[in-house]
This record gives sequence, C-alpha cells and structure tokens, in this order.
Amino acid sequence: MNMRATFVAAEDVGDWRNADRFVLGGSSDSTASAVAAVEISLGSEAKWRFDLLPVVGHSCFQDVRRVGELIYIGYGEQVAVFSPRTGDLASHSLDGYFGRLFTSSDIE
Repeated sequence: MNMRATFVAAEDVGDWRNADRFVLGGSSDSTASAVAAVEISLGSEAKWRFDLLPVVGHSCFQDVRRVGELIYIGYGEQVAVFSPRTGDLASHSLDGYFGRLFTSSDIE
C-alpha cells in the first residue's frame, strides 16, 4: 500500500480520530497548541499524526522523508525518526536549527 508523509499547517490540524497520535516537544497529554503537524497516511487513511509543539523550536525549514521503512521529520531544532512497522519514535535535539534532510541519492 502507498505510504505518504506530509506536513500540515497548525491551523489545519484537526482531530484525526483514527490516527495514532505522537507529540514532539512534550507529552501526549500536553495542552499546548501544535505549531505544525505531520500526517502519515496509508492509501487515503491517516494512520499516524505527529503534533509539533512550540518547544521544538522554530525555523523556516521543515522536511519529512521516507527512507526505506523509516520516516524522518525535521523541524525547529529537532529531527525525529519513526518506524511505522514497530511504532518506535526517536527524537534528536540539534545544536542549532534544522535545515534539510538529504539522502544518498540526493548527493550522487
């Protein structure tokens, strides 16, 4: 099935009832408003939602990429790596703001 990962503007973040929700920059019970979100869909159905809270920082750059079985999300001062197969999420703080994600095919 076709998997797609896209950023969603904060004003378009809705209540995706059928999607598993993850929070970057806080806990899942946080009441802070998301500055942006990432939706990962299988076909036409949203399966996972990642809310990015203000504490992740801000920059004018954002990127989301699928590489093999992993989804990479870059925003603010963090890069997160999500495995749809296992449901594992790892978030990595950066020393500065995020710029862009590159794969080896971008460099060749």
